[in-house]
Amino acid sequence: AFSGHKLYGPTGIGALYGKSELLAAMSPWLGGGKMIAEVSFDGFTPQPAPYGLEAGTPNVAGVIGLSAALEWLAQSDIGQAENWSRSLASLAEEELAKRPGFRSFRCQQSSLLAFEFEDIHHSDLV
Repeated sequence: AFSGHKLYGPTGIGALYGKSELLAAMSPWLGGGKMIAEVSFDGFTPQPAPYGLEAGTPNVAGVIGLSAALEWLAQSDIGQAENWSRSLASLAEEELAKRPGFRSFRCQQSSLLAFEFEDIHHSDLV
């Protein structure tokens, strides 16, 4: 499973890949749209997977955006992107370190920057 925004795509879109028999064994937690095969007073019967796991109106704009993001990623130099991300993380860490109370938890081999400020709650930093 993956989320579109983790691949530079839009939010609200993602994908789930799985074996047919495992997907068929899953029960939907939400119902609506074309995922419903039959409705009764006792409940509903979903369509077979994958349709039975896709409730509501499809996120058409999200699908188009995710498709564009995947095409862009396929043409991108991932090594160059990683180097760029690391340099941005280093720059951000360098600038943030100028402020009092800054503490970094960054692994230098990663482009992720986890940090805190001593007297600022994390939700206030967002």
